[in-house]
Amino acid sequence: MNKIIKEQPKPFSDRLSHPAVTAAAAAAALIYPLFCFFAAEYIHFADKEEFFEYLSGRSSVVIFCIAALYLIYAAVSLLFRRVWPAAALLGFFVVGGGIADYFKYRMTGEYLYPWDVAQQTASLHRLVGFVKIPLPPLYAAAGVFAVLIVIFLGITRLSLPLRWYIRLPAAALIAFFLIFSVSTPARTEKTLNRSSLYLEDMALQNSNYEQNGLLGAFTINLLSGGIARPDGYYPGMGAEILARYPEKPAEDGFVRPDIILVLSESYWDVRQLRGVEFFKTSVDAGRILSEIAEDADIIPDFGYSKDPMENFDRIAAEPGVISGKFYTTGFGGGTARPEFELLTGLTTDGLPGGAVPYQYIKSDFPCHVRDLKEEGYRCIGLHPYLPSFYRRKSVWPLLGFDECLFAGELEDISGIEPLYRGRQISDETFVEYIKHFLENRTEDTPRFVFAVSMENHQPYENKFAEDEFTLRAEFELGRYEEGAQNAILNFAQGLCDADESLAALYEYTKTAARPTMLIWFGDHAPTLGANLSGYTAGGLVDDPSFVTAEERQITQSTPFLVAANFPLADNRVLHAGAGNKVTSYNLLNGALRAAGAPSTPLDGFLADYAACRPDYNIRMGITPDKELAGFISSHIVITYEFLR
Repeated sequence: MNKIIKEQPKPFSDRLSHPAVTAAAAAAALIYPLFCFFAAEYIHFADKEEFFEYLSGRSSVVIFCIAALYLIYAAVSLLFRRVWPAAALLGFFVVGGGIADYFKYRMTGEYLYPWDVAQQTASLHRLVGFVKIPLPPLYAAAGVFAVLIVIFLGITRLSLPLRWYIRLPAAALIAFFLIFSVSTPARTEKTLNRSSLYLEDMALQNSNYEQNGLLGAFTINLLSGGIARPDGYYPGMGAEILARYPEKPAEDGFVRPDIILVLSESYWDVRQLRGVEFFKTSVDAGRILSEIAEDADIIPDFGYSKDPMENFDRIAAEPGVISGKFYTTGFGGGTARPEFELLTGLTTDGLPGGAVPYQYIKSDFPCHVRDLKEEGYRCIGLHPYLPSFYRRKSVWPLLGFDECLFAGELEDISGIEPLYRGRQISDETFVEYIKHFLENRTEDTPRFVFAVSMENHQPYENKFAEDEFTLRAEFELGRYEEGAQNAILNFAQGLCDADESLAALYEYTKTAARPTMLIWFGDHAPTLGANLSGYTAGGLVDDPSFVTAEERQITQSTPFLVAANFPLADNRVLHAGAGNKVTSYNLLNGALRAAGAPSTPLDGFLADYAACRPDYNIRMGITPDKELAGFISSHIVITYEFLR
């Protein structure tokens, strides 16, 4: 009797080696770099018409970028033999870069730069937590598809049928070709110019990314070699400019005060938004208000009425206090730029757009901090966040800080129990850290404490838990979308907390046993929704694609004040009372002059600059006259000599 033998199913590995599957994997591998390019650029432009205009109008750039991707892809595939590592690398940096570019531009108005990758990759898991705006489904699908292709190539084990003695020399040859073509400035320029890419485009990053696309502009920035040489520059030019300004000793009345310099995260006057009013209430009051909201005849008075910046207004009105607008090169992020300008007196106007200026500092650096150190101060830097962020842990000591404490180190301070609000170290605890370093000392030397807060950092959507709120808001019907209302209310709560901390530091300054000066400012305005949506709804910006010079007076400025328990002197940068205008590179200069501190040649130059135009930086949209243009170019030259 014949037995019927049932055919056993083929093992999964055998099915993966089927010629049809292998052919599909080979086809996917072949078109994958092309897919990555089109996905990244489509996400970057975020507009179908602009995307197709770029493809048709900049064909030489398109061909250059695709060819470069294929060469890199081929070299990595030859190196590993398997194709999936090359696909994973390309997908992560190209498609992932396009998505990162999308989020960064909509949150800060700046594109993705090479230095973002170099400086922030280690903090990627933290940065992802800051992103709260949604990713359009089509862009998310592109990212998912890229991942699926990598997985498919991995499980099919597609590999190059070449021996190692062919693969490795071939990979080395491609790498040599890529490196050799950009090995000198002349070769770099020639390679780029053949494809209508020009190093000069890095001077204006918006037009660079709009004309050359994400990959073309990214390549220009990557190969630019850092800071562009100023027009007409010759060695020693900056020193010649500063030679016109003599050093000046301290004034007779200089009391070497303790100096508290606070960079308050996103401290910006939210009351400028139209159609929103803020009231401070107790949690119980808020609950009652929600329960009786339908009864318009009942208007309870809980005695908690307050605006989120009442302390700033009260302190600014005190006799002898200096206050006004601080004009910054940051918006929604990029704190390192105004921070660098503040501490050094230099400008980021001549640096590549979005560059982290700390990346150029490699050794001991002359600046206000080092000047104070040489004057006998003990200089302390505090920031309740990652020490690696913006390279602060490495660079702050080069600026002259004797002590630098960050997240983890601050929480370990004995006697201070950290309080968290909005998922960050609270500004209330932040004040206690500052006071700790002023009160605990054995020597009689003055102290300079530079402190960068963190509580009111973005994202703002649902930042505070319900039981953390002490503030409520009433929004004009129909003006703001629900998401924008949520972001504004959460931001305003953080602002209110910062304002309470300002009051605490001011009272501490007034009653301190030593002469003490407090300098308080916001580093930049907040992100209130993607594409300036909160600002457009609030009537502060008309067209988010073109913010006028008048509108930038609001979006690029934050409040600041300087107060002390001793008399402050008027000078060419700052004067007592409200209405001051000062740039990030001139605030500390003006405050030190008000205290009677010694003055360097750079300080003298900056005082003249302020007398010409007190609110200029490259972000302000100001058309300079001849005199102002001279100060701008001189400042860029001086910075170039300090950093090159």
